[in-house]
Amino acid sequence: MLFSIRLRTLRNQHRMSREALAKMMGVTGQTVYRWETGMAQPNIQKLIALSELFSVTLDELCGKTAELDPDMHLMMRAYEQMTAEERQTMLRVGSALFEKAFTLTPCLPGKEKQTKNGEAAEELKASGRGRKKKTTQQD
Repeated sequence: MLFSIRLRTLRNQHRMSREALAKMMGVTGQTVYRWETGMAQPNIQKLIALSELFSVTLDELCGKTAELDPDMHLMMRAYEQMTAEERQTMLRVGSALFEKAFTLTPCLPGKEKQTKNGEAAEELKASGRGRKKKTTQQD
């Protein structure tokens, strides 16, 4: 879906007039009309403001949602609502799960297990991204 169509759809879903949206965005109604007809594109600051206004990602706003799994949308929304501490916890858990996925699968003798992006599991460990023992410092 094109940005222009997605913008018009979101505006209509929110029961907002072009003039009301224009006022919120600090532009004229003519500018919003040009965005919705594909005659012009907003700058990145306006795109960010529009995505925040309509509570959608920039990808969703620009119509780039076909590749994403519906579960991914749920995860993205949940992540956006998390506190900084919850996000850090999620990243630690996710990193541990990722590491387990590559250390539990045995490698064939003489062969290295390849990750999805082509790096060998050994390279992950050598680069410092592999399993590390957590140490704590006491004062």
